[in-house]
Amino acid sequence: MSFIPCPCCGEFSRIEGDLTGFCPVCGWKYDVNQEKDPSLEKGKNPTSLKKMQEIYFRHKLDRRLF
Repeated sequence: MSFIPCPCCGEFSRIEGDLTGFCPVCGWKYDVNQEKDPSLEKGKNPTSLKKMQEIYFRHKLDRRLF
């Protein structure tokens, strides 16, 4: 079994070839169409990949420990 990065958060949580699962780190549901067009808002996810990345990384920065 080989892991590849999630298109949303970049964590190596996605099993290569799995097109139906979701990321346990950020919750992104794998959607081929939304991954091909990151601004697409209609699909398995309620928002676009681009917007979800912005939300995820903003939240991650806000929770950073010093």
